Amino acid sequence: MALLVTHAVVSHPCGSSPSIRWISEELIILGMLLLGMLLDILLSMLLVLVVHLLNQPNQLT
Repeated sequence: MALLVTHAVVSHPCGSSPSIRWISEELIILGMLLLGMLLDILLSMLLVLVVHLLNQPNQLT
């Protein structure tokens, strides 16, 4: 994520103003990255929960 930000800063120096379209494209990319990270975290938490529940002795019997 930091690489994307630094790439955006490097590819557009302060002299030239970036266009609105370029900003929106970068925001969409960043949003998709953040969404992917959140999904990864949620899936890993779910996996840990399932494994934890499967490792517990069955208390129904």
